[in-house]
Amino acid sequence: MSLVLVAVGLLAGCTKNATSDWVEVDRFMVSLAADGTQEVVINVEASTKWTTSPTATWVKVAESENTLTVTAEENESVAGREAEIIITAGSAQATVKVLQVGRESNRAWYRFMTEMQGANISPSGKYVGAYAARVDESTGGQIEWDVYLIDLETNEQTLLNTFPQSLYDFNDVRAVTDQGIILLDSKMIYTVVVEENEADYIVPGFDGLDGIRITATSTDGSVWVGYGDYPYVPLKYVNGVPERLEMPETNFRGQALEGGVLTRGCSADGSMIYGSTMDNLDYGMLYWDKEGHVHWVGEDIREVEEVELFDSNGTPYTDYIVTGMQVEADPYNMSPNGRYIGGIYCQEVPNADNTDVEINQLAAVYDTVEGKTTVFTDYLGYGGITAVTDDGLALIATSMLSLYCQTEVIDLNTGENLGSGIDYVMDKFGLMLPSSHGLTYLPIGGKAAFGEEAAPSGALMWYWYVAAK
Repeated sequence: MSLVLVAVGLLAGCTKNATSDWVEVDRFMVSLAADGTQEVVINVEASTKWTTSPTATWVKVAESENTLTVTAEENESVAGREAEIIITAGSAQATVKVLQVGRESNRAWYRFMTEMQGANISPSGKYVGAYAARVDESTGGQIEWDVYLIDLETNEQTLLNTFPQSLYDFNDVRAVTDQGIILLDSKMIYTVVVEENEADYIVPGFDGLDGIRITATSTDGSVWVGYGDYPYVPLKYVNGVPERLEMPETNFRGQALEGGVLTRGCSADGSMIYGSTMDNLDYGMLYWDKEGHVHWVGEDIREVEEVELFDSNGTPYTDYIVTGMQVEADPYNMSPNGRYIGGIYCQEVPNADNTDVEINQLAAVYDTVEGKTTVFTDYLGYGGITAVTDDGLALIATSMLSLYCQTEVIDLNTGENLGSGIDYVMDKFGLMLPSSHGLTYLPIGGKAAFGEEAAPSGALMWYWYVAAK
């Protein structure tokens, strides 16, 4: 259903003056439906005869002695549009903005999940898993979590279960399988598994490891990747059977590894995995190949150098600077076929007097087949590559800020910038989304898009999806 904004009648224009021309209107903005059947009447007062000049041909006006009737042609586009009407009386002018909403799309579902505290989409875009907080007055105001599964083929939402916060304190939807299983973080300590018509459970520990957190799954649900305990140990489950993943010999700076390693995501078949180290908040980016061996992402450009720096007292000390690839807790950086891995290129260099280290960061993609890193030098000030498709479409964050969500689309094959994520959704699905939306993932098959937006409080994210009907 198309929504029509209601404009509040306010005075606009010039103040009456006995010695000068003036014009007043009782509306400064009108909003019209897409079908072209709506009309809005504006009252006009002026010191002399007045005329109107719309700035777009789709805006239609009918003038009478003291009123102006505004209509519009049918808007056949999904995108909304705007124009102005300039009302002139002698040397005075008043301006009325005209907004017309776009038609309802018959090509795609769209939902902005502001009522949800967390959400995620399955690898192929078949399901979205989400949860919402609710206060249960019958229990004295206890918070309860409603966990939902949304089928993107029908846009139908199913309540899977309700949990008291005292049992599980959810803080994220880590992953959703294409089979409809939702994996939720609780207290940032362990993963809770929720599935329709099945009992919920906490992923159990094994081999002396506890606090298991699952971060991603294969499309068929047979492979789960995650990590456990601290120092963090990377894990892989194949048909429910867990195993430890190979560990790197050093941390990102070539020193002894202390904080451990976390998995972040995997390929569509689960044969390749990527993750990061946890030492010194460096988040050095790693991947495991199909044989299970661990490598540094961007190993072709990776360098670690021992340098002598000076503290504020002029005392020398030894430090280690690095050039390499980094990643934060992004779940979509690896393309489904495992060939491309996007992230942040990080280059550290001593400053002029060797008292500090300067850090240069740029978006970059590593090709695991060619063993080659491509650094996007034209995108200074941007963030990293947050997602890559098999055919080489990469999403690059528009900011280096940690709480970013806006992205642009780059074609890795040609280097061309294809525009914003909003432009992509418009071209692909015929929907014009709010500019505040950020596109963060393009599910396998191209039939859906998933993204997020920073809530006004800045304390959480809101999520949205688009799926072809």
